Amino acid sequence: MADYPSGCKKMNAQRAIFVRHRDSCCTGSCSTLLSIFHQYFPAIETKTISKLETLQTEILHEEFLVILPMVAGDSNTTLVRLKRAHPGVRILGIACSDREHLVNEGVSLGGIDDFLVCPFHEIDVLIRLHKLMQKSHKHVSLANHGLPSTFHFEGLIGKSPSFLQVLRKIPQLAKAMTTVLIGGETGTGKELFAKAIHANGLRSTKPFVPVNCGAIPDHLFENELFGHIRGAFTDASSEQLGLLHEAEGGTLYLDEIDSLSLSAQVKLLRFLQNREFRPLGSSKIQKANVRVLTSTNRNLRQLVQDKIFREDLYYRINFLSVTIPPLQERKEDIPSLANHFLRQMLEPQSAENLGLPPATIDKLMGYDWPGNVRELEGVIQSAATFCTADFLSPDDIALPISRVNGITGHTALGKAKANAMDQFERTFLTNLLTQCHGNISRAAIASGKDRRSLQRLLRKHSLDRTKFSDQA
Repeated sequence: MADYPSGCKKMNAQRAIFVRHRDSCCTGSCSTLLSIFHQYFPAIETKTISKLETLQTEILHEEFLVILPMVAGDSNTTLVRLKRAHPGVRILGIACSDREHLVNEGVSLGGIDDFLVCPFHEIDVLIRLHKLMQKSHKHVSLANHGLPSTFHFEGLIGKSPSFLQVLRKIPQLAKAMTTVLIGGETGTGKELFAKAIHANGLRSTKPFVPVNCGAIPDHLFENELFGHIRGAFTDASSEQLGLLHEAEGGTLYLDEIDSLSLSAQVKLLRFLQNREFRPLGSSKIQKANVRVLTSTNRNLRQLVQDKIFREDLYYRINFLSVTIPPLQERKEDIPSLANHFLRQMLEPQSAENLGLPPATIDKLMGYDWPGNVRELEGVIQSAATFCTADFLSPDDIALPISRVNGITGHTALGKAKANAMDQFERTFLTNLLTQCHGNISRAAIASGKDRRSLQRLLRKHSLDRTKFSDQA
C-alpha cells in the first residue's frame, strides 16, 4: 500500500458521490478511483449516480463530492449553479487528455475545485483528495463548533478544546465597544485574533491599524499616535496626521503594550479616558472614534506589582481579556496548521501541493515549539522551499535536536520523566477545565479527585480556572 498524506483515514467528511456518465471517458486509470477511495477512506460513505442533474437532490449537507468523469454539454454550468447553492461541497473533475479543456473550463468558472487528467497515479489522487477534504473540513468547522456561519476566521486554524474555547469568545468580544487585552506567548497569533475581533464587529468596514509599541522610540510615541502641526518642532515642516486619524472609525491595535514607558502610558491613558487628544504643537482638542485592542506576552499584573506598568492603565485596557493557548497545549492542531502553511506557500506559485506523511507529522508533534505557531510556519516554509520530492520527509524538517520532546542530550532519565509528567498534568488539566468551563466541582468529579487535591494541582501549574469560564 502506498504511503498517504497524514490524516486521510481520519477525515470526517460524511459522504462522497461518484458520477458515472454513460459517455464514459475511458476504461483506463480513472475507473480505479472508486477502489482507491475505498482503500484509503473506508469510513466514508460513497454513492454512485448516473446523471449529473440528479446531484441537486442528492446533496443535503455533504462536504465532499467526486465527479467521474467530465463530459461535453452543460456540465460546467450545472456545477457552477451547484457550488453557489452548496458552497461547502468540493468537486474533483476527472477527464481524459482529449477532454482536458472541460476541466480547465470548470476550474476557471469556479465549478470545480481541482481536477485530474488520465492517466494518473494513485498518489496524485491522494494528494488532491487530502487537500479537498481539508478545505471542506475548514468550511463546516464553524457550524460544528457553535460559531456563526458568517464568522470571519482567516488564519485561525485549530479544533483543540483550548483553542475553540478562545475562538468562541470572538463574536462576543467583537460586539462589545470596550478595550480588549489579548494575552499569549510570542508567536501564538495575537494579531490574528485582534483582526478577527475587528472583522466580526461593527467597525469591520473601517481601518484596522496595527502598531508595535516596542518598535516606537519613547520620545516619538506621542507624535506617532497623535501627529503634529507644522512648526511643532524644528523639523516639522509640514503637518503630520497620527495613527489615531488613520484608524478613525475603525480599530487601533497596540501590540506589546507592556513595552511602553511610564510617560507614554500616561499619554495613552489620558486618551483612553475621554477619547480626546491634541496633536503636538496644537492648542485644539480633537476627538477620535477608535476602538483600541491591546496585546502582551507578559504578565501585566506582575508588571503592575513591580511598578513597571501603571495600575490605572492596566484596569483601563483590561475591561475584557482573552488568552491564547501556546501551541504546546494544543498539539492536536499541528497537522492542520502545517498543511495550512504548506498550501498557503505553494498555491500562489501554482505548484503541486506537497504531502505530509505520518512520520513527518510525528516529528512535528514531538517538538515543544517554544516559538509557537510562528515557528511552525517558518519550519514548514523552509522545508517546502528546499524539498524536491512529493512529500516532506522527516529529514526535511529542521528542528533543534536539543528541544525535541523537550529533552536535552544531557537530561537524566529522572528529569526527563518529571518533565513528561509535568507536561501531561498541565495538558490534562487544561483540557479538563476547558470541558468543565472552569467549574471546579465538575472537574473534580470528572477527574476522580477531591476539590483540594485538584486545586493544589492547578496552583502547581499556575492555571486560573476563571480563564476557562464561558465569560470573556
